[in-house]
Amino acid sequence: MGRPTTSARLLIVQPYIAEYRAPLYPLLKEQLHEQQIELSVAASTPTPTNGARLDDTGPVHVDVPLTERTLTVAGRRLVRRRIRPVLAQFKPDLIIAEQAVKNLETFQLLIRGGSEAAPRVALWGQGIDDDASDTGLVATVRSTFTRRADWFFAYTPQGRNHVIDHGFPADRVTILHNTMDLRALRAKLELITDGDVENFARQLSFEPQTAALFIGGVDERKGIRFLLDVATRIRTRMPTFTLLIGGAGDLTHEVVAAEQAGAPVRYLGRLDGARKALALRSAQVLTIPEWVGLVAVDSFAAGIPIVTTDFSTHSTEFEYLTPNVNAVITAHDPQQYADSVVALLNDRPRLRTLQSGAAASSDGLAIEDMADRFVAGIVAWHDAGRR
Repeated sequence: MGRPTTSARLLIVQPYIAEYRAPLYPLLKEQLHEQQIELSVAASTPTPTNGARLDDTGPVHVDVPLTERTLTVAGRRLVRRRIRPVLAQFKPDLIIAEQAVKNLETFQLLIRGGSEAAPRVALWGQGIDDDASDTGLVATVRSTFTRRADWFFAYTPQGRNHVIDHGFPADRVTILHNTMDLRALRAKLELITDGDVENFARQLSFEPQTAALFIGGVDERKGIRFLLDVATRIRTRMPTFTLLIGGAGDLTHEVVAAEQAGAPVRYLGRLDGARKALALRSAQVLTIPEWVGLVAVDSFAAGIPIVTTDFSTHSTEFEYLTPNVNAVITAHDPQQYADSVVALLNDRPRLRTLQSGAAASSDGLAIEDMADRFVAGIVAWHDAGRR
């Protein structure tokens, strides 16, 4: 990788620093420093919905705190972060912002990007329209402002193809293969013993051989109500079935109420570190009916297949899944979904095949690999100069 001819200051703007993203920034800073590019991260605090997930890392990874104001226009939540004082203080040459229509500061940055004195602006994100409720107008706005960016960092090949199909130059796109810290998770998984699983199952009164696990935000966009319905349907056919639910969110109270009412559910709270590894080791499948994202990487690290649906809101990491190789994908119907989970748990040879397929699907998804690709794209962008 060639060194840029001059030093540069890069600012990455994020809504907040989620736990899964935190390990990426030290890797980027170290590698970019070697390329004479100084990286700083600007972020605010999570919105109430995201805050309920309890995955904010706080100020530890934030170099430049941002303040923000939330607006509601035509029923849609918009956020404006005060970016102008940060630009005056930090004076970045390059800025990478999130590709999201709701972030009004991104429009401000892209409009400023037309002047010679302004920093060059790149976007990173899914590339595709990630919200089934988006109208044609919103999708058009997203594509229009994406084309104003100087470079695009796409989470996956599907995202790259989408922005190119909508007019973005193919030679100004970097595919990141979005992921998280697989090495750290695997190290924790290796420490979990059969005795740990037995004790955990005894404490919570469930049978690991017929247990499923949900990990993620416990909120409407992840299909929690759908999943609670499914769990009850499965229990009628499989008396020992239990659904473990790990995470936090604004529907936590409904999960707790269902458990207290006798539903085959065990609420585990937010999972991280060793407790997350223990939960993954204590289940046979991951049940993620809607909005599959980086949980696909959890699946591969633990060698546990995902059972999901063909719902329209999946993130681009959904493309990491291959039916009957590392996942089962059903229609978005609770009875079909329940039947598929029962069939898989009752078919041990097929389950073992899918578990092996999940474990083999993580090649190229180490966070170190993502950092390498990110840095290579940043250097290429820097060296390409202004359009």
